[in-house]
This record gives sequence, C-alpha cells and structure tokens, in this order.
Amino acid sequence: MRNLIYMHMVSLDGYIETDRDYGGDNWASSDPGLSQHFQALEASIAAHLYGRRIFQELASMWPMMAENPNAPASIAAYGRIWTAKPKVVFSTTLDEVGWNARLVKEHAVETVAALKAEPGQDLALYGSILAASLIPHGLVDEFRFYVNPIVLGSGKPMFPDLAKVMRLRLIETATFDCGVVLLRYQLPEVSAQMMQDKQKLLKDLYRAFNRRAIEPVLAALRPDVDWPNGWEGGRVHGHAGVRDNWTRQWAAIDPHVEPIGFTNDETGGIVVQVHQVVKDLTGKIMADELVEHIYQFEQGLIRRMDLRKP
Repeated sequence: MRNLIYMHMVSLDGYIETDRDYGGDNWASSDPGLSQHFQALEASIAAHLYGRRIFQELASMWPMMAENPNAPASIAAYGRIWTAKPKVVFSTTLDEVGWNARLVKEHAVETVAALKAEPGQDLALYGSILAASLIPHGLVDEFRFYVNPIVLGSGKPMFPDLAKVMRLRLIETATFDCGVVLLRYQLPEVSAQMMQDKQKLLKDLYRAFNRRAIEPVLAALRPDVDWPNGWEGGRVHGHAGVRDNWTRQWAAIDPHVEPIGFTNDETGGIVVQVHQVVKDLTGKIMADELVEHIYQFEQGLIRRMDLRKP
C-alpha cells in the first residue's frame, strides 16, 4: 500500500495561506538547496492530490514558470516537473481541470483509499480542507512541514479543527540556507514499520561492509552524503569520497562492525550500537570497543552519519 504524505510550506505560526500584504511575490522562502530537495522529492512521488483552491493557485503559476525563459533554472525545472506530474483534483464546483489532472467531484475518501491501495510510489497531498476530510479516516500516513521564518498573523491554518488529538513521531529534520526547516512526522504505527525497514537496511549495509562489498552500501547513500572519516579524522562527502576513504582504509586495516542495538534519537535519526573490532593486516587486534553510529535519512537514503562513544 502506498503512503499518503500531507506536505506544505507553512509559516512559523502555522498558516499556509494569508490575505495579508507580506511585501513581495511570495511569503515562502527558497534557495538552490531547497529547490534541489523538492526536485529530488518528486522522483519518489507518483501523483499530487489537491483541493480546488490550491490547485488553481499552482496551475496559474507553474506552467507559466516552465515556459518562462527569464525564470531561474531551478524554478523552470520544477515547473516542468509539476506540469508533467499526474494530479487528482477534488472539487464539487469545478467542471474541468487541465495540466495532466483528473477531476473527482464526490466520494473523496473512497477515491483516496483506492489510490493508496494501488501499487507504486507514494502520493503527495496539498490543501488543508481536503487533508482534514481524510485524516479522521486514517488515510494520511506522513506529514512534512516546511516551516518558514515568517509570522503571518492570520490566514488559513495547516490543520483546520480536528475531532481528535493526533500524536505523531518525528522521523527527520533538515535545515536550508534560506531559514526553512523541514519537520517530518509520521503516525506511530507507520513510524514503527519504517523503523523496522531502516533496521533491515542498516543490517544489510553492515554485512556488505564486512565483506568489502562497497556498491550495495553506496546504493543506500545519497549522492551528496556526509560521512565521517573514522580512522583519519574529518569528514568525506559524496559517493566518491566514501569509496576512496574505505578503499584506503581496507588497504591499511581490517575493521569489522556488528550492530547490536537500534534506537531513535531526538532529531528523528537512528542510533546504532555497534561492536567494532579493528585488526591490522597481520590479524593483531588494534581496537575492540563499543561505538554508536547515528544515521540521518532523506527520501529513503542515508544523508549523514556521525560517530560517538556511548
């Protein structure tokens, strides 16, 4: 079953829209890193689900940006992605929609449940009224708040009134140069399954490392991964940096790492308790100790690892 992810740019005081004058073309902040993040995220999304108002707002902007020769390259690129992405628009007042979208005029809950049951990639949800109609039925699995450094004071909240309190588990955070902070949450039951999936992934990676199979490990790392150089100090970056670091390490020492425990940390990462034995190439033990590896994930791939002594 596919996950339904409710995501929005949101002000520090919780609004996703406002009628106030905010002094510019857009109250939401952006930078090249955030633009790249959204472009990469779209590769994991099968379709967008919209309420009427937000669809009309975006349809008036992104197709135009896609064709605008004066638009920044990152903006034009996302405009092309948005235009091509399949969309489902839920509205009782619209009679037609364009831009690779189909219109659903009734039975939103049943339609979304059927979409989630289909095989394939996850679905992205936009629009607070539509989200509020789906949340009570347990159809929303994940929440991504892109918190902007602005206080709007009034407007449309990300969450209209809900009948019940909803407890969430933080699974990821990220910050961007423009001041936007990503807070990514899941329902506890979804988060528990994701934790199991990540534990299995990490166990497989440790086994691959111990048999010196570098390709399966690199496949689980983001291309821009930030990784510690545990034997020389400092850090390495990207697949090439990790490959070079480990190749040189294995030519000089013989490390073996065995995961013995997994916990969540306060930032949404995973802490792995590791029994580490390091030998020289003659088999003499140089170190036999317990360490902790802290992993941060982004879009299903490892974006950062840190080391610490327990």
